[in-house]
Amino acid sequence: MQNSPQISPWKATLFAGLAVGLVFAIASLWQFFLCEIILCNWFDTSFHHSREEDWRIVIVATLSAIGALLALCPLALRIINERNRALEEVKRRAAASQEMLGKALSQQNDRFDLALENLVQGVCMFNGEQRLIVSNQRYATMYGLPADLMQPGVTLREILEYRIANGLYGEGSPEAYIDERMAWVTSGIRSTKIQQLSDGRSIEIVHQPMSDGGWLTTHEDITERRKAEAKLQIQYRELHKRDQALRDQNERFDAALNNMSQGLCMFDGAQRLIVSNRRYADMYGLSEEQMATGMTFREILELRIDNENYGGVSPEQYIEERMSAIGERVTSQKSQRLTDGRTILISHCPMLDGGWLATHEDISERKNSADLLRAVIDSFPGGIAAYDANLVLRIVNRNYHKVLDIPQDRYAVGTHVADIALYNAENGRYGPGDAHAIARARVAELRKFERYSIERRRPDGTVLELQGFPLPEGGGFVSTCIDITERKRVEEALKQSEELFSKAFQKSPIPLSISRPDGTIHNVNEAWLTTLGYTRDEAIGNSSVNLGIWSDPSHRAHFVASLKKDDVVTRYETRYRSKGGELIDMLVSGEYVEVGGEPHMFNLSHDVTESNKAKKQLVDHRDQLQGLVNEATAELKSKAERLEISLVKEKELNELQRQFVSMASHEFRTPLAVIDGMVQRLIRRKDKITPEDLVERAMKIRSAVQTMTTLMESTLSAARMDAGKIEINVAKCDLQKLISEVCARQRQIGKKHNIICDLKGLPEYITGDETALNQVFTNLLSNACKYSSEVTDIMVKGWTAGANAMVSVQDTGLGIDEEDLPKMFTRFFRAKTSTGIPGTGIGLNLVQTLVELHNGSITLESTKEVGSTFTVCLPVNAQAPDRQGETRAA
Repeated sequence: MQNSPQISPWKATLFAGLAVGLVFAIASLWQFFLCEIILCNWFDTSFHHSREEDWRIVIVATLSAIGALLALCPLALRIINERNRALEEVKRRAAASQEMLGKALSQQNDRFDLALENLVQGVCMFNGEQRLIVSNQRYATMYGLPADLMQPGVTLREILEYRIANGLYGEGSPEAYIDERMAWVTSGIRSTKIQQLSDGRSIEIVHQPMSDGGWLTTHEDITERRKAEAKLQIQYRELHKRDQALRDQNERFDAALNNMSQGLCMFDGAQRLIVSNRRYADMYGLSEEQMATGMTFREILELRIDNENYGGVSPEQYIEERMSAIGERVTSQKSQRLTDGRTILISHCPMLDGGWLATHEDISERKNSADLLRAVIDSFPGGIAAYDANLVLRIVNRNYHKVLDIPQDRYAVGTHVADIALYNAENGRYGPGDAHAIARARVAELRKFERYSIERRRPDGTVLELQGFPLPEGGGFVSTCIDITERKRVEEALKQSEELFSKAFQKSPIPLSISRPDGTIHNVNEAWLTTLGYTRDEAIGNSSVNLGIWSDPSHRAHFVASLKKDDVVTRYETRYRSKGGELIDMLVSGEYVEVGGEPHMFNLSHDVTESNKAKKQLVDHRDQLQGLVNEATAELKSKAERLEISLVKEKELNELQRQFVSMASHEFRTPLAVIDGMVQRLIRRKDKITPEDLVERAMKIRSAVQTMTTLMESTLSAARMDAGKIEINVAKCDLQKLISEVCARQRQIGKKHNIICDLKGLPEYITGDETALNQVFTNLLSNACKYSSEVTDIMVKGWTAGANAMVSVQDTGLGIDEEDLPKMFTRFFRAKTSTGIPGTGIGLNLVQTLVELHNGSITLESTKEVGSTFTVCLPVNAQAPDRQGETRAA
């Protein structure tokens, strides 16, 4: 709002004097006019006075006005003087203000120049004629401009041309750069632009037009800022990744927390709940609402007591014990048995803020599993010991002390392996030498946690196999010891058998060869090399095709095809070509055998060259030498038959030896490998294994042990039969009880088979060898289970027929091919239907031998894919039941 105009004092005085004079004049004239004109005219009367009086009145009035004006003149003069003095004061003050304004403007210019020179940006201002008004040193330095160029009045084009001459301009040609800059400054639009200079710098230019056609621009070197922005962008992306990773980690943490097998809870220093998982709530029958964050530890304990999920003491004692446990502020583990019978392992870990973290794990099943594992380990036929990462003994079974013949106090749980090694060294178990040095060396080897296998032969001839199996990540190792005396004896027997077979193969006068189906030669004997003229190095590993042994390759292809079709080819007539090119007439017989688990061809070749020549000569001279030919032919035929018989027997012997070697090399190792694998899995999964898995693996171990025992017993029995050392001690025998025990034992091993026994028809007692008969029926029943599918019925029936006790074992399994039936009781023979099923081919031969030693017999009826029935006939023998010691020897 504007102020009203002000009237000065002298003007007011002057106006007042004039007003007073005018009032006097008007009053005088009023009298005249009022009397003379108005009254007279209105009332038609006139005053009685003269003209002179009228003029006197006018003059008096006029003089009165003039007097009044003159009386006011001093006042007016005084007012004028005061006004002049006021004007002088205003001029003086205006001069002082102008002087002060000049000084302020000078200071402001100095400040402006200082600020301009200290700006981080280069600044320049141009007028409407594109001439420089002002710029700072930063602008000149930024573009390398000299001081004489940066003077007011220089044109923008001159500055641009100098920069171009020094190579400091933007992208493109110099002409295009100048045109672009001139168009930009004349556009009259405020704008910002980032320009990349030829030296790599980035300049941010802000253009601000002015009303007179000029402009102001600022130039800022933002090279480092852009680099920093790029780094910040990279850091931002990295932080974003970390943030995302943190969110993912939190999600994984929540998922892991709620999928833990243990219950988890965390409390702060005020004993209030921070976090817990679902497993903890479910373990104690609590809802999510009851486990809300902020609940006190005591409140949760009271809720658990309400659900009757607490320790086996009174509620008050339980709360007191738990509050005391968290107050101790030490890491601890404690197992607690709840009122519902569960056993909970509580791990308590205090935190720095006074709170704690606790995990609750239901170890009820683990405890039961540990008990079962202990029973399995104690039932292992060998010794087992487990050491932790510090080589301290943690687990050992009873057989370990028994097999190693070491006192239990020397192998007690908690004993360090160094003490055990020293004891063994002092007792000479590692050989002669300084006991302490030997013990230290032994401990150093064990600290490598490498698998080892040692055979130790005792002075009494027994052989022990000691093996060590390291646990993952240096967590200790497991040691086993097994008495392998019998196995070593069998291996030595196998070795002797192999040597015998090798000698028979090499020394046979008939050319023999073993080769792969593609013709690669695996082995040949001396007769083969002599006949064809090759050395062993030339033949082994080479191909009969490459050597050109078959003069007609089509004969070999036909021979191999026939062998694949029929498994056996006999007396195939062809010709071989020797190394020297000589053609040899041959009769080749072949059969497929397995070598190292791969099919090979076993060829037996008869050189019939001379025979064929003789035949040809006999044909040429048939008429003259008919009698001689007949005689020679008969002799040759006889020799050939005898030779063929010999070859067949030799072939059978070789086949028996081959099967035995193959069986022994595989069957005796398989059960040990199963035991080893099962024990390793038990150790690796000791914390996670379920009772069902434990029982399953324990049954596999027992099955493998039973298989190994059966194989070893069969092999030893076969060896005793060969040596004529099988004996039976006849005595009173409860056959019905014996067979029932065999059936019960088999039910434990093969739980999925339904074994049905009907033995009521057997006599009360017979006279026989109980051990031998146990072996007979164990073998028959285990075979019935082995060659039947898992869910089938197996019928065992007993009856009396005259003076004989009859027992039949019937299965509904694989059955036997008709052509294999006559050979089923031949040692080492295995039917074609048993392919892929472990066995030695000794069992039925042993059964037949034991039955015949009792003056009994065994028969077999079988149909392929229907089943088999073995029937044993044993004489009851009317001998008195108290006669003991009668012996029959094989």
